[in-house]
Amino acid sequence: MVNQDKRQLGTERPSKQKDKKASMEMHQMDIQRVLSVSLAATDNLIDGLNLCLEASLQISGMDCGGIYLFDDASENLNMVVHKGLSEDFLKNVSTYDKDAKNVLLIQKGKPLYTLKHKLSVPLSLMEQREGLQAFASLPLFDKSNVSGCINIASHVFDEISPSSRIAVETIAAQAGSVIARLQAKKALQESEEHLSSLMLNAEHYAVYRLSISDSGSHGLKVIFVSPSITNIMGVDNPNKFDTWFENIHADDRERIVTANLRAFETLEFNEIMKIKHPIKKEHRWIHAISKGITSQYGEIQYVNGIIIDITERKLVEEALIAKEEELESKTNKLEEINIALNVLLKKREEDKILLQEQVLSNVKKLSIPYVEKLKKSNLNETQITLIDVIESSLHEIVSPFSLKLSSESFGLTPTEIKVADLIRRGKGTKEVATIRNLSHKTVERHRENIRNKLDIKNKKINLQTHLNSFT
Repeated sequence: MVNQDKRQLGTERPSKQKDKKASMEMHQMDIQRVLSVSLAATDNLIDGLNLCLEASLQISGMDCGGIYLFDDASENLNMVVHKGLSEDFLKNVSTYDKDAKNVLLIQKGKPLYTLKHKLSVPLSLMEQREGLQAFASLPLFDKSNVSGCINIASHVFDEISPSSRIAVETIAAQAGSVIARLQAKKALQESEEHLSSLMLNAEHYAVYRLSISDSGSHGLKVIFVSPSITNIMGVDNPNKFDTWFENIHADDRERIVTANLRAFETLEFNEIMKIKHPIKKEHRWIHAISKGITSQYGEIQYVNGIIIDITERKLVEEALIAKEEELESKTNKLEEINIALNVLLKKREEDKILLQEQVLSNVKKLSIPYVEKLKKSNLNETQITLIDVIESSLHEIVSPFSLKLSSESFGLTPTEIKVADLIRRGKGTKEVATIRNLSHKTVERHRENIRNKLDIKNKKINLQTHLNSFT
Protein backbone atom coordinates (compact mmCIF):
# COMPACT_ATOMS: atom_id res chain seq x y z
CA MET A 1 0.00 0.00 0.00
CA VAL A 2 1.14 3.54 -0.67
CA ASN A 3 0.75 6.45 1.73
CA GLN A 4 -0.35 9.54 -0.20
CA ASP A 5 1.44 12.07 2.09
CA LYS A 6 4.73 10.17 1.88
CA ARG A 7 4.42 9.95 -1.88
CA GLN A 8 4.01 13.70 -2.15
CA LEU A 9 6.13 15.17 0.69
CA GLY A 10 8.03 12.53 2.65
CA THR A 11 11.38 12.49 0.75
CA GLU A 12 11.75 16.18 -0.12
CA ARG A 13 13.53 19.06 1.68
CA PRO A 14 11.40 21.57 3.65
CA SER A 15 11.63 24.27 0.98
CA LYS A 16 10.60 21.92 -1.74
CA GLN A 17 7.87 20.51 0.50
CA LYS A 18 6.53 24.04 0.97
CA ASP A 19 6.56 24.68 -2.76
CA LYS A 20 4.93 21.34 -3.38
CA LYS A 21 2.19 22.07 -0.87
CA ALA A 22 1.54 25.48 -2.41
CA SER A 23 1.37 23.90 -5.84
CA MET A 24 -1.11 21.29 -4.60
CA GLU A 25 -3.31 23.94 -3.04
CA MET A 26 -3.23 25.95 -6.27
CA HIS A 27 -4.19 22.83 -8.20
CA GLN A 28 -7.07 22.18 -5.83
CA MET A 29 -8.28 25.77 -6.17
CA ASP A 30 -8.18 25.45 -9.97
CA ILE A 31 -10.29 22.31 -9.78
CA GLN A 32 -12.81 24.03 -7.50
CA ARG A 33 -12.96 27.10 -9.74
CA VAL A 34 -13.54 25.02 -12.87
CA LEU A 35 -16.20 23.04 -11.00
CA SER A 36 -18.01 26.22 -9.93
CA VAL A 37 -18.07 27.55 -13.49
CA SER A 38 -19.19 24.20 -14.91
CA LEU A 39 -21.97 23.77 -12.34
CA ALA A 40 -23.26 27.26 -13.02
CA ALA A 41 -23.51 26.40 -16.70
CA THR A 42 -25.37 23.09 -16.35
CA ASP A 43 -29.09 22.56 -15.93
CA ASN A 44 -28.94 18.77 -15.90
CA LEU A 45 -28.84 16.95 -12.56
CA ILE A 46 -26.84 13.94 -13.80
CA ASP A 47 -24.30 16.17 -15.53
CA GLY A 48 -23.92 18.19 -12.34
CA LEU A 49 -23.40 15.04 -10.24
CA ASN A 50 -20.76 13.72 -12.64
CA LEU A 51 -18.91 17.05 -12.45
CA CYS A 52 -18.89 16.90 -8.64
CA LEU A 53 -17.70 13.27 -8.60
CA GLU A 54 -14.94 13.93 -11.13
CA ALA A 55 -13.70 16.98 -9.20
CA SER A 56 -13.75 15.01 -5.92
CA LEU A 57 -11.63 12.24 -7.45
CA GLN A 58 -9.17 14.69 -9.01
CA ILE A 59 -8.70 16.75 -5.88
CA SER A 60 -8.30 13.71 -3.58
CA GLY A 61 -6.23 11.49 -5.82
CA MET A 62 -8.78 8.68 -5.46
CA ASP A 63 -9.59 6.48 -8.47
CA CYS A 64 -13.23 5.44 -7.94
CA GLY A 65 -16.44 6.49 -6.30
CA GLY A 66 -20.11 7.32 -6.61
CA ILE A 67 -22.76 9.78 -5.52
CA TYR A 68 -25.85 8.60 -3.65
CA LEU A 69 -29.13 10.45 -3.15
CA PHE A 70 -32.01 9.62 -0.82
CA ASP A 71 -35.26 8.59 -2.50
CA ASP A 72 -38.14 10.71 -1.15
CA ALA A 73 -40.66 7.88 -1.36
CA SER A 74 -38.72 4.87 -0.01
CA GLU A 75 -36.06 6.82 1.95
CA ASN A 76 -33.50 4.35 0.58
CA LEU A 77 -30.06 5.53 -0.54
CA ASN A 78 -29.59 5.07 -4.31
CA MET A 79 -26.41 5.46 -6.35
CA VAL A 80 -27.04 7.96 -9.15
CA VAL A 81 -23.59 8.30 -10.80
CA HIS A 82 -20.36 6.33 -10.40
CA LYS A 83 -16.85 5.89 -11.79
CA GLY A 84 -14.07 3.29 -11.60
CA LEU A 85 -16.08 0.49 -9.97
CA SER A 86 -16.63 -3.02 -11.34
CA GLU A 87 -20.05 -4.10 -12.56
CA ASP A 88 -20.28 -6.91 -10.01
CA PHE A 89 -19.45 -4.49 -7.22
CA LEU A 90 -22.03 -1.97 -8.44
CA LYS A 91 -24.77 -4.62 -8.29
CA ASN A 92 -24.15 -4.95 -4.56
CA VAL A 93 -23.79 -1.28 -3.64
CA SER A 94 -26.23 0.53 -5.97
CA THR A 95 -28.94 0.74 -3.27
CA TYR A 96 -28.88 0.72 0.51
CA ASP A 97 -31.95 0.21 2.65
CA LYS A 98 -32.90 3.14 4.86
CA ASP A 99 -32.16 1.07 7.97
CA ALA A 100 -28.70 -0.10 6.82
CA LYS A 101 -25.88 0.69 9.25
CA ASN A 102 -23.84 2.74 6.77
CA VAL A 103 -26.96 4.79 5.90
CA LEU A 104 -27.46 5.58 9.58
CA LEU A 105 -23.82 6.74 9.75
CA ILE A 106 -24.33 9.05 6.76
CA GLN A 107 -27.48 10.54 8.30
CA LYS A 108 -25.38 11.76 11.23
CA GLY A 109 -24.06 14.39 8.80
CA LYS A 110 -20.33 13.98 9.46
CA PRO A 111 -17.55 13.07 6.97
CA LEU A 112 -16.20 9.55 7.32
CA TYR A 113 -12.54 8.76 6.48
CA THR A 114 -11.24 5.27 7.10
CA LEU A 115 -9.24 2.27 5.94
CA LYS A 116 -10.96 -0.96 5.06
CA HIS A 117 -9.59 -2.72 8.13
CA LYS A 118 -10.95 0.09 10.34
CA LEU A 119 -14.45 0.22 8.88
CA SER A 120 -17.20 -0.05 11.51
CA VAL A 121 -19.45 -1.62 8.85
CA PRO A 122 -18.57 -5.26 7.97
CA LEU A 123 -17.54 -5.73 4.34
CA SER A 124 -19.28 -8.31 2.20
CA LEU A 125 -17.27 -10.83 0.20
CA MET A 126 -17.93 -8.79 -2.95
CA GLU A 127 -16.69 -5.59 -1.28
CA GLN A 128 -13.56 -7.41 -0.16
CA ARG A 129 -12.91 -8.62 -3.70
CA GLU A 130 -13.14 -5.06 -5.02
CA GLY A 131 -9.91 -4.38 -3.13
CA LEU A 132 -10.63 -0.87 -1.90
CA GLN A 133 -8.01 0.56 0.48
CA ALA A 134 -8.83 4.14 1.49
CA PHE A 135 -12.47 5.18 1.70
CA ALA A 136 -14.35 8.43 2.40
CA SER A 137 -18.04 9.27 2.67
CA LEU A 138 -19.01 12.95 2.57
CA PRO A 139 -22.61 13.94 3.38
CA LEU A 140 -24.53 16.25 1.06
CA PHE A 141 -26.90 18.78 2.59
CA ASP A 142 -30.12 20.37 1.36
CA LYS A 143 -30.32 23.17 3.88
CA SER A 144 -30.06 21.31 7.21
CA ASN A 145 -31.12 17.89 5.91
CA VAL A 146 -28.79 15.20 4.60
CA SER A 147 -29.83 14.58 0.98
CA GLY A 148 -27.15 12.06 0.02
CA CYS A 149 -23.41 11.53 0.02
CA ILE A 150 -20.27 11.49 -2.13
CA ASN A 151 -18.34 8.26 -1.65
CA ILE A 152 -14.75 8.12 -2.96
CA ALA A 153 -12.16 5.37 -2.61
CA SER A 154 -8.82 4.12 -3.90
CA HIS A 155 -7.56 0.75 -5.02
CA VAL A 156 -3.97 1.96 -4.40
CA PHE A 157 -3.63 4.55 -1.62
CA ASP A 158 -4.49 3.64 1.94
CA GLU A 159 -5.72 7.09 3.00
CA ILE A 160 -6.76 10.55 1.83
CA SER A 161 -4.25 13.24 2.75
CA PRO A 162 -5.38 15.84 5.30
CA SER A 163 -4.80 18.60 2.76
CA SER A 164 -7.18 16.93 0.31
CA ARG A 165 -9.91 16.37 2.87
CA ILE A 166 -10.69 20.08 3.26
CA ALA A 167 -10.94 20.51 -0.51
CA VAL A 168 -13.18 17.45 -0.88
CA GLU A 169 -15.46 18.65 1.92
CA THR A 170 -15.67 22.05 0.21
CA ILE A 171 -16.81 20.32 -2.99
CA ALA A 172 -19.40 18.32 -1.01
CA ALA A 173 -20.76 21.51 0.56
CA GLN A 174 -20.92 23.17 -2.85
CA ALA A 175 -22.47 20.09 -4.44
CA GLY A 176 -25.27 19.90 -1.86
CA SER A 177 -26.70 23.30 -2.72
CA VAL A 178 -26.20 22.77 -6.45
CA ILE A 179 -27.92 19.38 -6.33
CA ALA A 180 -30.87 20.91 -4.46
CA ARG A 181 -31.14 23.58 -7.16
CA LEU A 182 -30.92 21.08 -10.01
CA GLN A 183 -33.43 18.74 -8.34
CA ALA A 184 -35.87 21.61 -7.92
CA LYS A 185 -35.33 22.58 -11.54
CA LYS A 186 -35.84 18.99 -12.66
CA ALA A 187 -39.07 18.75 -10.63
CA LEU A 188 -40.26 22.04 -12.14
CA GLN A 189 -39.38 20.83 -15.63
CA GLU A 190 -41.26 17.56 -15.09
CA SER A 191 -44.23 19.51 -13.75
CA GLU A 192 -44.17 21.76 -16.81
CA GLU A 193 -43.95 18.73 -19.07
CA HIS A 194 -46.95 17.15 -17.33
CA LEU A 195 -48.89 20.40 -17.65
CA SER A 196 -47.91 20.73 -21.30
CA SER A 197 -48.99 17.14 -21.95
CA LEU A 198 -52.24 17.82 -20.12
CA MET A 199 -52.96 20.80 -22.36
CA LEU A 200 -51.74 19.42 -25.67
CA ASN A 201 -53.31 15.96 -25.37
CA ALA A 202 -56.69 17.13 -24.07
CA GLU A 203 -59.75 15.78 -25.91
CA HIS A 204 -62.95 16.76 -24.14
CA TYR A 205 -61.61 19.94 -22.57
CA ALA A 206 -59.38 22.88 -23.51
CA VAL A 207 -57.11 24.75 -21.09
CA TYR A 208 -56.23 28.36 -21.82
CA ARG A 209 -54.58 31.52 -20.50
CA LEU A 210 -55.47 35.05 -21.54
CA SER A 211 -53.74 38.33 -20.84
CA ILE A 212 -55.22 41.81 -20.57
CA SER A 213 -54.40 43.71 -23.74
CA ASP A 214 -55.82 46.80 -25.43
CA SER A 215 -54.99 45.26 -28.80
CA GLY A 216 -56.75 41.98 -28.07
CA SER A 217 -60.36 41.04 -28.74
CA HIS A 218 -62.61 42.31 -25.95
CA GLY A 219 -59.46 43.51 -24.20
CA LEU A 220 -58.13 39.94 -23.96
CA LYS A 221 -55.26 38.29 -25.80
CA VAL A 222 -54.71 34.54 -26.08
CA ILE A 223 -51.37 33.46 -24.59
CA PHE A 224 -51.98 29.73 -25.06
CA VAL A 225 -54.91 27.37 -25.58
CA SER A 226 -55.19 23.60 -26.05
CA PRO A 227 -55.52 22.51 -29.70
CA SER A 228 -58.66 20.60 -28.70
CA ILE A 229 -60.62 23.87 -28.69
CA THR A 230 -61.00 23.52 -32.46
CA ASN A 231 -62.79 20.19 -32.06
CA ILE A 232 -64.82 21.32 -29.04
CA MET A 233 -66.06 24.65 -30.40
CA GLY A 234 -65.25 24.51 -34.11
CA VAL A 235 -63.22 27.76 -34.13
CA ASP A 236 -61.09 28.55 -37.20
CA ASN A 237 -58.48 30.66 -35.42
CA PRO A 238 -57.94 29.58 -31.78
CA ASN A 239 -55.62 32.54 -31.15
CA LYS A 240 -58.41 35.00 -31.87
CA PHE A 241 -60.47 35.16 -28.68
CA ASP A 242 -63.60 36.78 -30.11
CA THR A 243 -64.13 33.77 -32.43
CA TRP A 244 -64.49 31.39 -29.50
CA PHE A 245 -68.04 32.40 -28.62
CA GLU A 246 -69.42 33.50 -32.00
CA ASN A 247 -71.70 30.48 -32.21
CA ILE A 248 -73.52 30.78 -28.87
CA HIS A 249 -77.17 29.80 -29.14
CA ALA A 250 -79.54 32.78 -29.20
CA ASP A 251 -81.25 31.57 -26.01
CA ASP A 252 -77.96 31.83 -24.08
CA ARG A 253 -76.25 34.82 -25.72
CA GLU A 254 -77.64 37.60 -23.52
CA ARG A 255 -76.93 35.66 -20.33
CA ILE A 256 -73.33 34.94 -21.37
CA VAL A 257 -72.64 38.56 -22.34
CA THR A 258 -73.92 39.72 -18.94
CA ALA A 259 -71.84 37.07 -17.12
CA ASN A 260 -68.74 38.09 -19.08
CA LEU A 261 -69.13 41.75 -18.09
CA ARG A 262 -69.66 40.74 -14.49
CA ALA A 263 -66.48 38.63 -14.60
CA PHE A 264 -64.35 41.78 -15.01
CA GLU A 265 -65.50 42.77 -11.53
CA THR A 266 -65.65 39.40 -9.77
CA LEU A 267 -62.68 37.89 -11.67
CA GLU A 268 -64.71 34.69 -12.04
CA PHE A 269 -66.71 33.18 -14.89
CA ASN A 270 -68.66 29.93 -14.61
CA GLU A 271 -71.35 29.33 -17.23
CA ILE A 272 -72.92 26.50 -19.23
CA MET A 273 -73.98 27.38 -22.75
CA LYS A 274 -75.32 25.86 -25.93
CA ILE A 275 -73.46 26.46 -29.22
CA LYS A 276 -74.02 25.69 -32.87
CA HIS A 277 -70.92 23.74 -33.95
CA PRO A 278 -69.98 25.04 -37.42
CA ILE A 279 -68.04 21.92 -38.37
CA LYS A 280 -70.18 19.16 -36.87
CA LYS A 281 -73.38 20.98 -37.88
CA GLU A 282 -75.08 20.19 -34.59
CA HIS A 283 -75.80 21.75 -31.23
CA ARG A 284 -73.19 21.16 -28.53
CA TRP A 285 -72.99 22.12 -24.85
CA ILE A 286 -69.92 23.52 -23.15
CA HIS A 287 -69.05 24.52 -19.59
CA ALA A 288 -66.63 27.47 -19.44
CA ILE A 289 -64.84 28.25 -16.15
CA SER A 290 -62.19 30.94 -15.67
CA LYS A 291 -60.56 32.95 -12.92
CA GLY A 292 -58.58 36.17 -13.05
CA ILE A 293 -55.05 36.27 -11.59
CA THR A 294 -54.07 39.62 -10.10
CA SER A 295 -50.73 41.22 -9.27
CA GLN A 296 -49.73 42.35 -5.78
CA TYR A 297 -51.26 45.71 -6.70
CA GLY A 298 -54.66 44.18 -7.50
CA GLU A 299 -54.34 44.54 -11.29
CA ILE A 300 -55.52 41.67 -13.51
CA GLN A 301 -52.50 40.00 -15.10
CA TYR A 302 -53.92 36.79 -16.53
CA VAL A 303 -57.14 34.87 -16.93
CA ASN A 304 -56.76 31.11 -16.56
CA GLY A 305 -59.62 28.95 -17.69
CA ILE A 306 -60.95 25.66 -18.98
CA ILE A 307 -63.69 24.84 -21.49
CA ILE A 308 -65.30 21.41 -21.07
CA ASP A 309 -67.42 19.61 -23.65
CA ILE A 310 -70.45 18.41 -21.65
CA THR A 311 -72.58 17.39 -24.64
CA GLU A 312 -72.76 13.74 -23.66
CA ARG A 313 -73.80 14.64 -20.13
CA LYS A 314 -76.49 17.04 -21.38
CA LEU A 315 -77.85 14.44 -23.80
CA VAL A 316 -78.12 11.95 -20.95
CA GLU A 317 -79.82 14.59 -18.79
CA GLU A 318 -82.29 15.42 -21.57
CA ALA A 319 -83.03 11.74 -22.13
CA LEU A 320 -83.58 11.33 -18.40
CA ILE A 321 -85.90 14.34 -18.30
CA ALA A 322 -87.84 12.95 -21.28
CA LYS A 323 -88.18 9.60 -19.51
CA GLU A 324 -89.36 11.33 -16.34
CA GLU A 325 -91.93 13.32 -18.31
CA GLU A 326 -93.08 10.15 -20.07
CA LEU A 327 -93.35 8.36 -16.74
CA GLU A 328 -95.28 11.26 -15.24
CA SER A 329 -97.64 11.29 -18.23
CA LYS A 330 -98.25 7.55 -17.90
CA THR A 331 -98.74 7.93 -14.16
CA ASN A 332 -101.35 10.64 -14.74
CA LYS A 333 -103.15 8.46 -17.27
CA LEU A 334 -103.12 5.54 -14.87
CA GLU A 335 -104.54 7.77 -12.16
CA GLU A 336 -107.31 8.87 -14.53
CA ILE A 337 -108.03 5.24 -15.43
CA ASN A 338 -107.98 4.30 -11.77
CA ILE A 339 -110.49 7.05 -10.98
CA ALA A 340 -112.73 5.86 -13.81
CA LEU A 341 -112.48 2.25 -12.58
CA ASN A 342 -113.33 3.33 -9.05
CA VAL A 343 -116.40 5.14 -10.37
CA LEU A 344 -117.45 2.05 -12.33
CA LEU A 345 -116.83 -0.24 -9.36
CA LYS A 346 -118.81 2.05 -7.10
CA LYS A 347 -121.67 2.13 -9.63
CA ARG A 348 -121.52 -1.64 -9.95
CA GLU A 349 -121.64 -2.04 -6.17
CA GLU A 350 -124.56 0.36 -5.97
CA ASP A 351 -126.38 -1.56 -8.73
CA LYS A 352 -125.63 -4.82 -6.93
CA ILE A 353 -127.05 -3.50 -3.66
CA LEU A 354 -130.11 -2.17 -5.49
CA LEU A 355 -130.66 -5.52 -7.19
CA GLN A 356 -130.27 -7.35 -3.87
CA GLU A 357 -132.79 -5.04 -2.27
CA GLN A 358 -135.24 -5.61 -5.13
CA VAL A 359 -134.83 -9.40 -4.92
CA LEU A 360 -135.21 -9.38 -1.14
CA SER A 361 -138.26 -7.19 -1.38
CA ASN A 362 -139.89 -9.41 -4.01
CA VAL A 363 -139.15 -12.59 -2.04
CA LYS A 364 -140.53 -11.15 1.19
CA LYS A 365 -143.62 -9.63 -0.43
CA LEU A 366 -144.44 -12.09 -3.22
CA SER A 367 -143.02 -15.51 -2.26
CA ILE A 368 -142.90 -16.02 1.49
CA PRO A 369 -146.59 -15.04 2.10
CA TYR A 370 -147.74 -17.81 -0.31
CA VAL A 371 -145.49 -20.34 1.41
CA GLU A 372 -147.07 -19.41 4.74
CA LYS A 373 -150.55 -20.00 3.25
CA LEU A 374 -149.51 -23.39 1.87
CA LYS A 375 -148.24 -24.49 5.29
CA LYS A 376 -151.71 -23.82 6.77
CA SER A 377 -153.46 -25.98 4.17
CA ASN A 378 -154.04 -29.73 4.47
CA LEU A 379 -150.66 -31.17 3.48
CA ASN A 380 -149.29 -34.65 3.88
CA GLU A 381 -145.92 -35.29 5.49
CA THR A 382 -144.02 -35.27 2.20
CA GLN A 383 -145.59 -32.00 1.12
CA ILE A 384 -144.78 -30.42 4.48
CA THR A 385 -141.14 -31.45 4.07
CA LEU A 386 -140.99 -29.95 0.59
CA ILE A 387 -142.61 -26.72 1.83
CA ASP A 388 -139.95 -26.54 4.58
CA VAL A 389 -137.22 -26.90 1.95
CA ILE A 390 -138.74 -24.11 -0.13
CA GLU A 391 -139.18 -21.90 2.93
CA SER A 392 -135.59 -22.58 4.04
CA SER A 393 -134.26 -21.67 0.61
CA LEU A 394 -136.25 -18.46 0.53
CA HIS A 395 -135.00 -17.49 3.98
CA GLU A 396 -131.42 -18.13 2.81
CA ILE A 397 -131.98 -15.60 0.07
CA VAL A 398 -133.38 -12.85 2.25
CA SER A 399 -131.21 -13.45 5.33
CA PRO A 400 -127.99 -11.38 5.86
CA PHE A 401 -126.84 -14.41 7.83
CA SER A 402 -125.97 -16.30 4.65
CA LEU A 403 -124.08 -13.33 3.30
CA LYS A 404 -121.98 -13.09 6.45
CA LEU A 405 -121.19 -16.80 6.59
CA SER A 406 -120.24 -16.84 2.92
CA SER A 407 -117.30 -14.57 3.79
CA GLU A 408 -113.89 -16.03 2.82
CA SER A 409 -112.69 -15.47 6.38
CA PHE A 410 -114.81 -18.45 7.58
CA GLY A 411 -114.29 -20.71 4.60
CA LEU A 412 -117.70 -22.45 4.85
CA THR A 413 -118.87 -24.46 1.86
CA PRO A 414 -122.30 -23.71 0.29
CA THR A 415 -123.76 -26.90 1.86
CA GLU A 416 -122.33 -25.98 5.29
CA ILE A 417 -123.92 -22.52 5.01
CA LYS A 418 -127.33 -24.09 4.28
CA VAL A 419 -126.96 -26.54 7.19
CA ALA A 420 -125.86 -23.70 9.49
CA ASP A 421 -128.94 -21.66 8.54
CA LEU A 422 -131.28 -24.54 9.44
CA ILE A 423 -129.49 -25.06 12.78
CA ARG A 424 -129.82 -21.33 13.47
CA ARG A 425 -133.56 -21.59 12.91
CA GLY A 426 -133.82 -24.38 15.52
CA LYS A 427 -133.89 -27.42 13.25
CA GLY A 428 -132.49 -30.61 14.77
CA THR A 429 -130.22 -33.13 13.05
CA LYS A 430 -133.14 -35.26 11.88
CA GLU A 431 -135.02 -32.29 10.44
CA VAL A 432 -131.90 -30.95 8.70
CA ALA A 433 -131.22 -34.40 7.23
CA THR A 434 -134.78 -34.62 5.92
CA ILE A 435 -134.89 -31.07 4.55
CA ARG A 436 -131.46 -31.26 2.87
CA ASN A 437 -131.85 -34.93 1.92
CA LEU A 438 -128.70 -35.90 3.83
CA SER A 439 -127.80 -38.76 6.15
CA HIS A 440 -127.61 -38.21 9.91
CA LYS A 441 -123.80 -38.85 9.86
CA THR A 442 -123.33 -36.30 7.11
CA VAL A 443 -125.26 -33.68 9.07
CA GLU A 444 -123.18 -34.44 12.19
CA ARG A 445 -119.97 -34.09 10.17
CA HIS A 446 -121.21 -30.73 8.83
CA ARG A 447 -122.00 -29.59 12.37
CA GLU A 448 -118.46 -30.54 13.47
CA ASN A 449 -116.88 -28.73 10.50
CA ILE A 450 -118.98 -25.61 11.18
CA ARG A 451 -117.87 -25.50 14.85
CA ASN A 452 -114.25 -25.99 13.79
CA LYS A 453 -114.33 -23.21 11.16
CA LEU A 454 -116.10 -20.82 13.54
CA ASP A 455 -113.37 -21.58 16.13
CA ILE A 456 -115.75 -22.94 18.80
CA LYS A 457 -114.74 -26.60 18.64
CA ASN A 458 -114.30 -28.19 22.07
CA LYS A 459 -115.80 -25.08 23.65
CA LYS A 460 -118.93 -24.96 25.79
CA ILE A 461 -120.77 -22.75 23.31
CA ASN A 462 -124.23 -23.53 21.92
CA LEU A 463 -123.98 -23.68 18.12
CA GLN A 464 -127.50 -22.30 17.50
CA THR A 465 -126.92 -19.37 19.85
CA HIS A 466 -123.56 -18.62 18.25
CA LEU A 467 -125.02 -18.73 14.74
CA ASN A 468 -127.80 -16.33 15.71
CA SER A 469 -125.12 -13.80 16.74
CA PHE A 470 -124.37 -13.33 13.02
CA THR A 471 -127.88 -12.14 12.16
